[in-house]
Amino acid sequence: MVNEDNLKDINGKFNLTISEDEITVSANFYAPRGKGKPIKIFDVIERLHDFYIIDSVIDTKMINKTLAYVNDQQKDVENQIIAKGKLPVHNIPEHIEVVFDPEDYIALVNEIIEENKNQQIDYKKFSRLCILNEGMKVAQKHNNVTGVRGITVKGTAIPFETNRKKLIKIGSNLKMDKSGEITTTCEGEFLYKRNEISIKDILVLKDGVSFKTGNIHFPGSVVIHGEVKTDFKIHSDENLLVHNTLGAAEVSCGGNLIVANGGIVGKGSHKITVQNIVKSVHMENVHIEAGSNIFIEKSAYHSKIFTNGMLHMGSNSKLLDCMVSARNGLTVQDIGNDSGIKTKIICGIDFKISDKIKLINQYRKKLTDSLEKTLQRDPMAETWEINKEIEKCDKGIEQILSEAEYNTDVRINVNGTVYRGTHIEICNNKFEVLEDLSYGFFYFNKKEDIVKFQNH
Repeated sequence: MVNEDNLKDINGKFNLTISEDEITVSANFYAPRGKGKPIKIFDVIERLHDFYIIDSVIDTKMINKTLAYVNDQQKDVENQIIAKGKLPVHNIPEHIEVVFDPEDYIALVNEIIEENKNQQIDYKKFSRLCILNEGMKVAQKHNNVTGVRGITVKGTAIPFETNRKKLIKIGSNLKMDKSGEITTTCEGEFLYKRNEISIKDILVLKDGVSFKTGNIHFPGSVVIHGEVKTDFKIHSDENLLVHNTLGAAEVSCGGNLIVANGGIVGKGSHKITVQNIVKSVHMENVHIEAGSNIFIEKSAYHSKIFTNGMLHMGSNSKLLDCMVSARNGLTVQDIGNDSGIKTKIICGIDFKISDKIKLINQYRKKLTDSLEKTLQRDPMAETWEINKEIEKCDKGIEQILSEAEYNTDVRINVNGTVYRGTHIEICNNKFEVLEDLSYGFFYFNKKEDIVKFQNH
C-alpha cells in the first residue's frame, strides 16, 4: 500500500500466475493512485491470451467485478482466480462402501482397555464382538459414475482414470433400500470377511469365553467350542450349545442349553436359567432352573436343580447331596449313598411357586423372631402390627397353595437304590426314607392322601 501522505499519480497494474497443474490462473491487482490510469479488462484479457489461456475458461464476470472494486475503491486485490479449467471426473464403477467396520469397533475397544489398564475395571464387560441392533446402517451402494475428461486453462485435455473398487457382496440378514442404504434386518454379529458383509444370527466362539471375548450377550444362538473361563456371563436369546465343559459362569438362555461332550461345573454362587430343555453329561455344584425337561446322562452332585418338566437321568446315574424340584417327576438310577448324605426331591408343583412360598416364609421367620425379642423385653408390649403381618404371610401362602396347579400323577422312578436320609415330597406331602429302598417308584396315593413307594 502507498502512504497517503506521499500520494503520487500511479497507474493501476496487475500480474498473472498459472498454477503448476495449469488448472487455474490467479491475478494480483494493484489499484491506481491519484490520477493514475485504471486497469482495463481488455488489457487483462490480452495478457491472458499472451499466455495462451483459452476464452472458455476465462471468468470475465469475476474480472469485471474485481476491476470495479480495485479501480473505484483504489484498493489492491491479490490471489484472485480469474480463469479456471476443469479437473477430470474419474470413472467409478458401481460399488458398495462399508460405513461401519467391525475392525474399527474392536480397535476402539482395545484402545479403551489399554487406556484404563491400570484402573480397577471389570474387563469382562468389554465385548470384542461387534454386535449390532436391527435397523443399523452398515454400508451404502453407490451407482456408476461415468468418467469425464478435464481441461487445462490452455485447452489441453486431461484424461480421466478408472478407480478400482472392491466388489463387496451382501450376505445374510442385510437389506438394501431404493437409495442404496444397506441396513441390518435382525440383531447379530456384524462380519466383514472375504469381501462379504453379513449379520450372523448364530455366534460361534471357537476359542471359548474369556477376556478376549468379554461377557457374551447375543440375540441369537451361541455355539462355544473352547473353554468358558470362570465368572463370565453368557446370555443367548435362543439356543446355547457348549461342546466341552461349561465352567463356572452365569448363564441365561432363551431356548435350549446343550452341553455336548462335558458337564456343567459351577461355584454355587452362579445361576443358570434356561427357557426350554437342558442336556448335560453331569452336573456339579450347579444352581440351574429350566422351563422344560432336564437330561443328565451321569451324576449330579451338590447341586440345586429346578425344572417345570421332568428330570431324566441315565442308566448309571446318581443324585447325591442335591436339591431337586421336578414338577413332572424324575427317573434316576440311585439317590444318595450308604453314608446317609441327604438329597431332597420335590415333585408335582411349579418350582416358582415354591420359591414364592420360601420367600414369604423367610419374611415370616424374621417377623416371629422380632415378635419373640419384643415380648422378651416387655411381655406387655403392643404387638398387633407384627401379628397382622404374620397373618398376612399365612394368608398369602394359603392363597398361593389354593391356586397352585398340582401334578398328582407324578412319579419318581428309581431303577437302583434310594438310600436312607433322602427326603421325598409330592404335592406338599412328605416321605422320609428311613431305610434303603430299591427298584420302584414313589407316587401320591390320592385315596390315602399320602406318598407311597411301590416296587416295580
